Amino acid sequence: MPIWKRKLPSSGRVTADRARGALWAAGLLMAALGTFHAWSVLVQPLQDELHASRSTVSAVYALATVVFAASMLLEPAVHRRVPAVVLGTGSALLATAGLALAAIPSEAAVFAGYGVLFGVANGLGYGLAVHVASTVGSRSGATAGVMVAAYALGGTIVAPLLSLAARDASVAAAFLGLAAVMAVVAAVQVAVLGPAEAVIPRPHGGRAAGWAALGRDRVFWLLWLGFLVGSAAGLVAIGHGAAIVASLGGGAGALTLGASLAAAGNGVGRLGGGRLADRLSVREVLVAGSALAAVALFGLAAGPGPAVAVAALAVSGIAYGALAVAYPVASARYYGAERTTAVFARIFTAWGVAGVTAPVTAGALFDSTGGYGTILVILGAGSVLGAVASLALPAPPRRAG
Repeated sequence: MPIWKRKLPSSGRVTADRARGALWAAGLLMAALGTFHAWSVLVQPLQDELHASRSTVSAVYALATVVFAASMLLEPAVHRRVPAVVLGTGSALLATAGLALAAIPSEAAVFAGYGVLFGVANGLGYGLAVHVASTVGSRSGATAGVMVAAYALGGTIVAPLLSLAARDASVAAAFLGLAAVMAVVAAVQVAVLGPAEAVIPRPHGGRAAGWAALGRDRVFWLLWLGFLVGSAAGLVAIGHGAAIVASLGGGAGALTLGASLAAAGNGVGRLGGGRLADRLSVREVLVAGSALAAVALFGLAAGPGPAVAVAALAVSGIAYGALAVAYPVASARYYGAERTTAVFARIFTAWGVAGVTAPVTAGALFDSTGGYGTILVILGAGSVLGAVASLALPAPPRRAG
């Protein structure tokens, strides 16, 4: 049971309050940083205001994705040297500075502000939040699920507001508004995460969590492969959801519904996947998530009507969300709670590879074939491969050590 729902004796209330504070502060940081995934609503306004090409604007997000994944690798080493409150506050302030810089109407400013500084902020903040979820309180899958769901839902909620600000005011106004939010989040980190410092252990690293050791570890590569194909499928379903429905004859309403349900399914899958990981083996959740994604993708590849396509996108979003929480939980179960971020940061490089290659490949195959059938079959086959890789994992402990 998550620590914020427990009834504790008075002697443990101070520690419990600090643990709750750590979880809430990390969750708020995740929700604010989750605006990273609202980028798509700014693409067209940025093109118009900067007079830039679609490929140039898309390159900003590709750079941010690479920097995000790379910065997660730095988080454990940084956290071993500085307190969690410094890391959390620093992440929020980096995001503030990056978004404020991106408000300058210049391609270079957007690349540096959003692509680099905001990317670094996401990597450090996401890594910290995963560490807090894995080591503070119950160490349950449900706690991890709430944490990573906050990241997904933050972007989902903010996207319409960003779109409105960019359309009715300017892209600069949208970026500055987000910068102001991140400044408030930085203040919350100081006020709430600071007093909770005593209950947040520093992450472990060492040789067992380094590339040299993990590179020889069969379990690591099975997890990496599964996360690669699962991320590729989920990112294409969410990033191209509306276009997929349109290619199957859907009207404006179906397009909006398909994109919305794919994103909402992602959040639901993160919450449900974490809870399932407490009731089942995390390996079973990984297999089920990959299998569910394969069914949805093959269903879309068959060329159904718009209504079925919308439902399949929702299922694909749920599968991606379940996998997004299952892999950090698996990192904790196989390698220990305090090594979670060090190991998951390396597994997370698979998401970086998928984020840069999968959506671009989907667009290129659409241009060459005139439809999404080919990429959907490829992604469905990849999801089957992910299920097989997960089946090959050994049975993990039910709780992080």
